[in-house]
Amino acid sequence: MQEWYDYMVRNQIIRITATEAAREFSTLLDRVAAGTEAVIERHNEAVAVISPPVSVPRRISECLAADLPRVSVGPDPQFAADLEEIITEGSPSEPPRWD
Repeated sequence: MQEWYDYMVRNQIIRITATEAAREFSTLLDRVAAGTEAVIERHNEAVAVISPPVSVPRRISECLAADLPRVSVGPDPQFAADLEEIITEGSPSEPPRWD
């Protein structure tokens, strides 16, 4: 029991009824944004948990605008010969090596 109490104090977990959460939703969101995790209960049973996001995802536009290094990969020089061999003979003479 002490471990649970310590966890709740350390991580700022509050328990709130669904009615209170609905009535004070804006305040609840402010507390969650500040790092508090809220357990919402109905009839003394936990029905939901609201917590801050683990990480904030980037928008697609931000991903597209990111200046990432581009890797250029050329075709395997043996590809055309292997393909021709498969077409004419049905299977390659040597299976590909996966280095």
